[in-house]
Formats: sequence, C-alpha cells, structure tokens
Amino acid sequence: MLKKIFIQLIVLAMFFPFIPIGNFASVAAKESPKTNTKGNEKTEVVGEWTQTSKTFNNSDGTYTTEI
Repeated sequence: MLKKIFIQLIVLAMFFPFIPIGNFASVAAKESPKTNTKGNEKTEVVGEWTQTSKTFNNSDGTYTTEI
C-alpha cells in the first residue's frame, strides 16, 4: 500500500513541471490592458513593459514611461 502511494507521488511529481502556470498570467495581461483612471485616461502599453518600468498611452496621443 505504501509503495503504491509512493509511486503515485513520483508520477505526479514528474508531470507537475509540464503544467504551463506562467502562461496564464501573460495571456490575461495581453487580453485586458489595465487602465488608470485618475482623471487623465492613461492606458498601459503591455508590449513596452520592462522589468523596472511601465509605459502608458495618454489620451492626447503621447506616451509616459514610469520607472
């Protein structure tokens, strides 16, 4: 009985790395860009993100990068 449970845990551990957990967050961010509604309508430009900054498309056609 203990041997069967151990084998099942090993099989589960082997399949766990194949679950695409990281892809769910990136797909959700691409489908629904976040908006900041603090008076001046700014929309995040998802393709221009870096590790330390975010770029916004302002309502007047200009871009703003926040670090």
